[in-house]
Amino acid sequence: MNKTILSLVLISSLLGGCASLSDASLARTLGQDRVWKQEATDAQQLLVSQKLPAGQQREDSETASAEALLQLLEASHPQMTALVQLALDYNPSLQQTLISLKLVSADLVTSTADQRPSADLAIDGNRVEDSESSYNSSVTLSWQLDLWHKFADVSKAAQLNVLASEQDLVAAQATLIASVIKQSLALKAADQQLELEQQRSQVLASNQQIIVARYKSGLSSLEDLHASRTAYANAMANLTKLQEDWQQDKRSLLTLFGSHGDFSKVEQALSAMLATASISEVALSTASFSAETLTARPDVRAALLRIEREDALTSAAYKELLPSFSISAGLNSAGGASSVLMQDPLWALLANLTAPLYQGGQLKAAAERQQLQAQSAYWFYMETLLSAAQEVEDAQGQESSLQRQLSFQRQALSSAQTSEKNYQARYRQGLVDILDLLQTQQTRFDTESNLIQTQLNLLSNRIDLGLALGLGI
Repeated sequence: MNKTILSLVLISSLLGGCASLSDASLARTLGQDRVWKQEATDAQQLLVSQKLPAGQQREDSETASAEALLQLLEASHPQMTALVQLALDYNPSLQQTLISLKLVSADLVTSTADQRPSADLAIDGNRVEDSESSYNSSVTLSWQLDLWHKFADVSKAAQLNVLASEQDLVAAQATLIASVIKQSLALKAADQQLELEQQRSQVLASNQQIIVARYKSGLSSLEDLHASRTAYANAMANLTKLQEDWQQDKRSLLTLFGSHGDFSKVEQALSAMLATASISEVALSTASFSAETLTARPDVRAALLRIEREDALTSAAYKELLPSFSISAGLNSAGGASSVLMQDPLWALLANLTAPLYQGGQLKAAAERQQLQAQSAYWFYMETLLSAAQEVEDAQGQESSLQRQLSFQRQALSSAQTSEKNYQARYRQGLVDILDLLQTQQTRFDTESNLIQTQLNLLSNRIDLGLALGLGI
């Protein structure tokens, strides 16, 4: 009895000493974790204040975060929603991300197992010749107490990993939606370019017929005839190229939908989208956003969650250096087949206190390595935040530049159309050469082609801006 009391006192004193040891050994590590989080928060606030000026912030940040990429196009391209939904259902890359989320969710269940007691049942039997069979049965219950919250840290890390993976899924969905929208708009722009090139070829073919007739009547020279034929051949070559480019753009868009049967639904939705208003009539909102929208980006949030995850794993790794206390209970029974489950069992209750004595510095090295991983997660978060801020700045700069380009190109197209009409009238009067007319026609078509491309660049950049600012799905 005295030995039992002495043992309990010894165990209690050891546990108290280990508790103080835990505080001392973990203080520096956990303190550093708090510095990392505080530095991350401070850097985040500084960046968003620099990258998003006050004139581009708004108070109703909840409204901003509720906006979705698809809402930018619902009025002008209602069929885009159907295309996006098909991509979300069948895109192979997104399905892999979804499976990854399910895997880390399964790991979460595994991570909590150490916090619960475990039970094992064993039944053995022996048969001796000319004697009754002998059976042994045993039930063992064991439970390691989570004195230092080590298992709780591991479980917390698993929970944070699930949350980060959920943000990865949201980021993948948003990226896919942006890709579908941008490639659909690019296909629409390619369709307009193809139509424009067909118009150019028709005009040049008509010019060629006129010049041939004038050449036969002696009103045009052989040089005029060759010039018209050269321009027409170049236009047909470019038309052939644009036709193949259109097919490649379409195949590239269809790859986003995975192996969706014969693509009948995709083709139907795509045809409906191409039959809607032209790309120049698409109206996208570039409303101002609050600074919080940048930090609400799913990739930024996932990186921040992974800092906290690595912090929890670092804490658990250092706690591996501390003693562990476990309780086990055993029930044993032996006898014949008729009495093995009925006879009085023998119970045993044990309490074990174990502490790592010497493992060649393995546990300490593992803890220090985990601490470095936590530092790496912090710097990855900073890199992600800097990239997000740069994406916002680049997209905002492009928005301003493309708006100015579009304004100048519209002025240039108006002037080119007027000049083309004047040269056509003067050519019929014999006042200008055919080469001058061909040049003005080429200028008008080239200017209109550049205008379509700039319109596409502007709309694509607005999608990129919405994605950079963390618009939801």
